[in-house]
Amino acid sequence: IDLYIPSDTTFNTADGPDRFNMIIRWNGINQGAKNQKWEWDSLEADKWHTLNMSGVLAEVDTEGNPLQTIIPILSFYDKTNDGEPGVAAYIDNFKLKVTTPDEDPNLAVTSILNYGELTQGQGPFTRKLEIINSGSTKDLNISSASFLGPNKEYFSFADDTFPLKVGPSESVNLDLTFDPGVSLGLFEASVTLASDDESNPEVVITLNGSVVAPFEGEELVINGDFESGDLTAWRDNARFNYTSEIVRTGEGAGEFNLLAGQQWGEARLAAPSPPAIADNPQAIEVTPEMIGKAYEYSAWYYRPSEGGMAPDDTIRMILRWNAVNQGAKTHAITKVGDIPVDTWFQVRAKGEIPELGGDGEPLTSMLPIWSFQDVGSNSVGGELMYIDDVSLKISAPAGPDPLRITGFEIDNDQDEIRVSWNAVLGALYAVDRSTALAGENLAEGFWEELDDSIVAEDEAPIFIDEGATSLGESRLFYRVRLIALPE
Repeated sequence: IDLYIPSDTTFNTADGPDRFNMIIRWNGINQGAKNQKWEWDSLEADKWHTLNMSGVLAEVDTEGNPLQTIIPILSFYDKTNDGEPGVAAYIDNFKLKVTTPDEDPNLAVTSILNYGELTQGQGPFTRKLEIINSGSTKDLNISSASFLGPNKEYFSFADDTFPLKVGPSESVNLDLTFDPGVSLGLFEASVTLASDDESNPEVVITLNGSVVAPFEGEELVINGDFESGDLTAWRDNARFNYTSEIVRTGEGAGEFNLLAGQQWGEARLAAPSPPAIADNPQAIEVTPEMIGKAYEYSAWYYRPSEGGMAPDDTIRMILRWNAVNQGAKTHAITKVGDIPVDTWFQVRAKGEIPELGGDGEPLTSMLPIWSFQDVGSNSVGGELMYIDDVSLKISAPAGPDPLRITGFEIDNDQDEIRVSWNAVLGALYAVDRSTALAGENLAEGFWEELDDSIVAEDEAPIFIDEGATSLGESRLFYRVRLIALPE
């Protein structure tokens, strides 16, 4: 770091010694931190000083835990706590460098992969894990990956991922999949990569993700999944187009392309009334009943590796209350560099409908804007971004629909009958069959239980009764029982 202490520094060093400290905490723990001190008066005033601290990364912290994070701190210590208001010092060119041996392969990878908060039933979820060989002369060979921890069975690489070779000074991105099914809660595990990195032959990466129940609410975005096959209910212009080339679900998605030389671009709705207000198809009506209610926003973005937005660009969603920019609420500001390439990435946000708009008047509408920023207006990397499964819901909690069978399908060729019903996601169900609904066998329990372990993985599960049509019965009855709701 470069440090400059002016001759009129506000620190009073007469009763010192006051100090400047450079500190690195292992895993955020103060005890055992790396620390180097410079007395204030030992540094000549009105002159830039280049100060350095060097050392070796600790293998474990003072509690014996493997090193996963470091916290660098620049500390200014006023011993007598009598500094005056104003400028004490100037700093510039703060750098923290980690060197690795380049005479052997060296595996460099993040120590933590966090999937964040995810919505039940929308998986499996994939994150990119970047593997870097920071050595300069030899190939890095990763032989295997092993998962440990209480939820290890939910995380996986593709079967053909390993063994893996990474050339010197090269990197690869691996798809690491988290598939919790319809389970809820916090999921934790770790993955160990075994390689021929002599200094660190086994590298451990901590994995975690949290799955929450879907937000119960009324959807306010029409055609957020673009399944109309066009931009119905969206503003159609040269910057925002329908595409069927890159989609997350279904057959369509939105494609945004920022005009070269422009810093800002946006996508907006063009919805009918309701949900839009009568005189502005871009703004969603807010009724008095909606004031104070919770809302949740979700969208999926796809950043292409070729032609995509640059790492320093940004995306965000803005809600303008009463269509006024003042007091607007910005959600899910995301730096493009934090979005993995060539995979779908979810952003989520929550809020509460306010009473007043940005103009100070009672709130009657909100105008959502999907904003894309080319930082520097330089079109570096190209300016493509895809978006799909856009949702903006306002809370409208309701109990589950009464359980009912919604369909039968008889397939004589396959000798089976298919039964479907409306279900609560993640709930446990049983299906029974009978040849009669009354009669002498009633007391004997004439219902035959076919399956009592059906977990609803979607809201319209299908049970297949194999061999049913060849039973020779003139009629069959079925019933579905709810055994347990998800915890």
